[in-house]
Amino acid sequence: MSMMRIDTLLQVMKHDHQLFEPANVDQLQRLDQMGMPCDLVYFYSKANGAMLHRTENEGDLPYNGAFWQWYLLPVDEMQSVLESGWSHTNSPLHQLHASWYRLIDVQNSDYLCIDLSIQTEARFLDTFHETLNNVGYNQIVAKSFTELLEKLVASKETFWLSGETGYGYV
Repeated sequence: MSMMRIDTLLQVMKHDHQLFEPANVDQLQRLDQMGMPCDLVYFYSKANGAMLHRTENEGDLPYNGAFWQWYLLPVDEMQSVLESGWSHTNSPLHQLHASWYRLIDVQNSDYLCIDLSIQTEARFLDTFHETLNNVGYNQIVAKSFTELLEKLVASKETFWLSGETGYGYV
């Protein structure tokens, strides 16, 4: 069911967004080795990232002669929060940051991340580089990649949650 929803989203995204070429076999294997969920791997088998919501704001993310609100990172640009250098060794979340991967650049060094620390499910977090080391500041905004992508594609607002409370905080 999730794969059909991803296919539907990809059709919408072809018209309104900039999709990248599919990930190659090595990149897909890397996603598997990282423990990424099946719906995310399936998406990347169709598109190795994307630019979402073209804007007229020159302060937004530039790509291919246009400006975009969000950047769904290609596999080769994904890295853990620990690898990114934003994790502080004295943070109570420091150990978890090894399993939080930056997935979507929402500008200003802030990202939507996937949290793979729980073996049974992935969580998607809205993280801010200023507060990601603090417990209770990282909102769980989706429980699947499909849910996250649906929300991002449907929203054109910079603050895309539009009043949603999400699923709590980490």
